Amino acid sequence: MSHETDKQNEIYELVREMRREGCRMTRRDVLRLGAFAGISLAGIASLVEACAPAGGNQSSGVGSSGGKKSGPQPTKIAGGENALLTYWGAWGGTALQPEKQSIEKWNKDHPDMQVKALQIADIDQKFLVAVAGRRPPDIIKLDRFMLPGYALSGAIKDLTDRINADKIDVKQWFSACMNETKLNGKYYGLPWNTDDRGLWYNNEILSKAGVKEPPKTTDEILRMGKEFTQKKGKRLTRIGFDGYGGNWQIGWHWAWGGEWLKDNNRKANWNNEIGESWLSWLQENRKYLGGPSTIDAFGKTFQGESQGPYWTGQIVMVMDGSWVAGDWKKYAQKVDMGVADAPRPQDMVDKGPITWSGGFAFCIPEGIDDKKADAAWEFIKYYCMDADPVLAMATQAGNMPAIEKLARDDRYLSANKFNKKFVDLMPHSRFRDLTPVGNELWFDIIWPMPNDVFYGKKTVKQALADSEAKANKVLDRGWKEAERG
Repeated sequence: MSHETDKQNEIYELVREMRREGCRMTRRDVLRLGAFAGISLAGIASLVEACAPAGGNQSSGVGSSGGKKSGPQPTKIAGGENALLTYWGAWGGTALQPEKQSIEKWNKDHPDMQVKALQIADIDQKFLVAVAGRRPPDIIKLDRFMLPGYALSGAIKDLTDRINADKIDVKQWFSACMNETKLNGKYYGLPWNTDDRGLWYNNEILSKAGVKEPPKTTDEILRMGKEFTQKKGKRLTRIGFDGYGGNWQIGWHWAWGGEWLKDNNRKANWNNEIGESWLSWLQENRKYLGGPSTIDAFGKTFQGESQGPYWTGQIVMVMDGSWVAGDWKKYAQKVDMGVADAPRPQDMVDKGPITWSGGFAFCIPEGIDDKKADAAWEFIKYYCMDADPVLAMATQAGNMPAIEKLARDDRYLSANKFNKKFVDLMPHSRFRDLTPVGNELWFDIIWPMPNDVFYGKKTVKQALADSEAKANKVLDRGWKEAERG
């Protein structure tokens, strides 16, 4: 089954569920919903059929008792059933307790603005369907690079007037974080957290070999990667350098001085000399490791987080994210690890460090009344700007604060010896170019593009040309749909 068919079926079932529950969803709503999800016109035609009124029980919202359920149901982590506000997007894992504690504190201090927090599976699809069905949550946490699509599809409110009325200084956030919420001069969310990426290296292995500092250029790391790679016959036993970790494959284009998009983010910009240079270089990295089958076989020998390949020395150097610091603290504090800037070509080193970041923002959905929108705004300011909830997430769950002052707070910096390095990289951070079709562009086209080269399906030039042509079609469709309003 294709990725498009998966998305189509998921949204189809959600639309049908909303119709069974009596929600008003027009043909236009579903057309925009399908276009945002990256479904072709033929696929959208099937979704439109779901707008036909359906029989069955009518009830109070998504996941209620009427009709067939679509996937896992919401999990409440805080708040009562009669809370004024419903927040979608609460996290589990190490984030569960700090989120729960911060929300419970808010509820105790604000009896007239109680918040019920829910974990929601498949939140992207369910949110758009809920908005189109006129039954949105009051607060939602969203991946920032997706905000333009939500904004242009009419799913989230413009917060600019609220920011200005409260005289909020947008410069207190790292620029990459705040700019990722901005479209056409308007802000659609407040940044909540962030991350970035650097070169992780096993300093014990490098030191034993007489290497005093990690490589600074791409030529150096390619050479050192070969030297530190070990094999028994054709079988890999150690990777000297993995250039494909931490979603850094998109970082190389920036490291080489490239821009992924041009013409106000309406056209792809990687089928060029820069794209050919870094992708050929990355192909060389994969080749000396033995190719995809050898690398995949080696990956199957990894023993999980507590005995991960970085800690055991199976991977000596790798581009990976700030979140790895949490795993190091939990499992491998005795291992002498280090973090350095991403290597760049020799002629780009003097341009300074490069990294890229992502993260989440809190938004107010369209379709809620003014009273709830005002209350939601008060909660969002607390959750994204108050030191207590922000630093609770930072120190307990390892989430870097998006506000620079809080990221440089000693409570966060002292929580992990690597935090300062990643905070220092943030002023140099890039973020994924903003478009109405971010999910499809980055996850379906750009991310997998290098694999066509590594697995021998295409040459470097073919992969660049084909993916750019596909991206331009997607971008053209997305922007045209956005402009139709």
